[in-house]
Amino acid sequence: MQPSLEFTIYPGRANTIELELTDDGKPIDHTLLSRVDVVLGGQTFDSLASPALFDLTRSTHIELKLAAAGLTAGRYSATLIVYDTVNYVGGFVWPVNFVVIVKAI
Repeated sequence: MQPSLEFTIYPGRANTIELELTDDGKPIDHTLLSRVDVVLGGQTFDSLASPALFDLTRSTHIELKLAAAGLTAGRYSATLIVYDTVNYVGGFVWPVNFVVIVKAI
């Protein structure tokens, strides 16, 4: 899978990443998600263990607050794993990877 999305964040700043997930080209209802994991460069950030890094309350997208995750400057390939109580109970690796670029100011 080739990354098709690229986001730049700055540690300690209010930068967020907004991801709209789709199924067959149609947006899903993001409020049905019960958990999200983001795997960045071998580190896993889990919305259950670190809820301050995620906003799963919006119906149109999920919000990742990775600028508060303590990442060092660099370029990270990211994988998203989503969970809900019906379709993705065991987790589903979302088929679109993305890149997170962390820049220090």
